[in-house]
Amino acid sequence: MDKELKYLEKLPGVSIRKDLVIDLPLNIKGNQDYLEKIKIRDEQTFVEEIPWDQVIEENTHSEDLKEIYNSIKDSPNYPEDFTKVQNGTKKVSINNDHLLKKLRQIEPGEWKKVYQNGYSDGEEVSIHYFQHTKTGKVFNVKVKPGWSTGW
Repeated sequence: MDKELKYLEKLPGVSIRKDLVIDLPLNIKGNQDYLEKIKIRDEQTFVEEIPWDQVIEENTHSEDLKEIYNSIKDSPNYPEDFTKVQNGTKKVSINNDHLLKKLRQIEPGEWKKVYQNGYSDGEEVSIHYFQHTKTGKVFNVKVKPGWSTGW
């Protein structure tokens, strides 16, 4: 098991704590982003998938919401060459009440989670972010390889 843990420690975005809980980078399943947490106890392995919205909720305070931009194109994470595809955008309600409350402290009103499929550098990508429906302000812009599906 030590050999496997040493290998995992070298992977980008992986952290291993002394209680043998391994946090893996983001995993995408359908339209939901997850953080995978692997727990190893008494030679048994347990995998816990935590919705990304919940990870944000647990690790974000309203004063930490600094990544809010006036538009998606103002975000440094937005690819300059991004081309969206027809019928490739889905806007859904935010189920995380704690995060929604924090977003509304910054900009009152309706916020949505947005999945936008398109191309960047000739590759299929999906941009995920939270957006205020009236002002267009965005938070937590992330570019994922491949397209989000399921709608």
